[in-house]
Amino acid sequence: MPGSASGLYVNGVLSHPSWNPSFRPAKRARTNRSVFNSTDDWDELVASSQLSTASVSTRPARPRGLQTLAVCAEHAAVRNFKRLYEEGKVRVEGKPAEKGWWETEWEDMPDHLRLRVREGMYKRYGGVLKLDVIRDLFIIAPHLDFPGDLVAALSTATTLKALHPPKDIAVSVTSLRLRHCPQMTDAAVAGLISVLPNLELLNLKGCSLVAGKTVDALVKRCPKLKGFNLKQTKIREAELKLLLDAFGGQLERLKVDGVTSRNVEELFALSTYPKITHLCIPAYFLDGAGKRNKVPSTAQSDRDVPFDWAHFSQIFSSVTHLYPFHPDIPVNTVANLAPGTLQKLALNLGGSPVPVDFITGIVHSQTASLKSVHLGHVEGQRGPGRGFEELGMAFKKCTKMEDFRWACEGKSGQDMQRYSVEAYGEAMGGPWQSTLKVSAMTLPLMLLHLHISLSQRFYPNVLIIEPWEAEEGVGSSFVPPLESLSLPGASIEGTPRLALYIAKYRNLRSLDLSGTAITTEEVYMILDGCPLLSRIDLTSCRGVSVRLRRGIFEAWEEDRRDKSGDVAMEAEGEGSGRRPKRRRG
Repeated sequence: MPGSASGLYVNGVLSHPSWNPSFRPAKRARTNRSVFNSTDDWDELVASSQLSTASVSTRPARPRGLQTLAVCAEHAAVRNFKRLYEEGKVRVEGKPAEKGWWETEWEDMPDHLRLRVREGMYKRYGGVLKLDVIRDLFIIAPHLDFPGDLVAALSTATTLKALHPPKDIAVSVTSLRLRHCPQMTDAAVAGLISVLPNLELLNLKGCSLVAGKTVDALVKRCPKLKGFNLKQTKIREAELKLLLDAFGGQLERLKVDGVTSRNVEELFALSTYPKITHLCIPAYFLDGAGKRNKVPSTAQSDRDVPFDWAHFSQIFSSVTHLYPFHPDIPVNTVANLAPGTLQKLALNLGGSPVPVDFITGIVHSQTASLKSVHLGHVEGQRGPGRGFEELGMAFKKCTKMEDFRWACEGKSGQDMQRYSVEAYGEAMGGPWQSTLKVSAMTLPLMLLHLHISLSQRFYPNVLIIEPWEAEEGVGSSFVPPLESLSLPGASIEGTPRLALYIAKYRNLRSLDLSGTAITTEEVYMILDGCPLLSRIDLTSCRGVSVRLRRGIFEAWEEDRRDKSGDVAMEAEGEGSGRRPKRRRG
């Protein structure tokens, strides 16, 4: 045979491998390419193209205290739920357990543990959970929880017949949360409510088809109703009036939005609502806009005081959480709230700018009780910066502040860009030393959550804690309780100093520095000082390599491991008198 073709002959016969029916050409494995695994110089490309891919690094949350056996069992049940629930995968007394074996064991578990397992399941497996699993295991009295924002099967469901609880459980249900189910019909929600005669609290936020049938079911079948959240639904003035007329005197929670009324005083017919603690209504109900469109009515009303901000304390004397929806507050408006009762204030998370004097007036009267403040667009008054300075003086007296958020969408006014730091900067800095001696601490020391997203420069000095470490009652071992810090898009004056100050907040668990000029080494410095951090948002941080933004924890551990190895080798070399070998790479 010719040498060049000898490999093509078998027993003297020309062989054709392609004729073999079992022969298949090898296929190349397809790899999904992305910014994070490409060998190209994506760092430079991203920097020049304004690419903004969400880059959030996470790791398992650090425990807050001693991990009890119950907590460990709860986490194990959540992690291994699929294996536990399937048939034949678990052995009980030496025999394979049948599918649904949990139904028997589940009854012996305390309710508070079952509720925690249910919450963990919704968060971990919400995308694959089916309605029959929820029906079999997670209908737990007295709180029914069907979160459409977590469970995909609920967000697309149109009926709730499969989730109606048995009669013995239905009579024990006092709370129903059915949130963000935009395809759930009004009739389906009304059908579920009609079998819950002792319902007291109802949350239907985001169920956009809820309307008259649900309201009729509440009025006819739920005489003990004490609170409802009907935001982002089709509830309008007529339905709201039915609810207020039926339950107004016993209501403790009232949350609605998108409701318009041409006669607010007729809508809120009672003179006072003494039990309402959580209030969210369109702000124009109270600012006089309703009176401008008032239509004469012959309906009887028990009201003896005007329905406006000036008489707020007489109408809602027990409010602790206030969320005016889309506030359009006229200038020189004064809100008369009962002193020392308000715990949370959320103003202008959407809508027109709120006059700074209006906010200052509320804060001044609530310094002894205010724990949470959420602000949006704020409008300055009476000269450059003056209103913001007075607001800052009021904030410095809030000795129980835990949650401070100031976020603006879009461009804010010039006064706010230039002077907003006057409202919170000094309060979070050293001037709270006098209150710190008694029982209060400055905002960064007292706050559990801090979120600032403003279109002006952010100065790291507002987070400094050194100046008052020597004060009475505060030693060098003091650890601030701040757990969540968000500074998205902040124009920071000196990122190295910011990293140095943040690293002193050892209780920090969540950090958002997206859009800032923070660098990789500065992030490593923060991680060195904050062992409890489990979430960092580094989206659009050009100082951090694109490949590290989603895996900053792993990159930090590898970097510190390499450096500790180098230190050990140098120490070994010094001890033996030899020159240490260089590490390759």
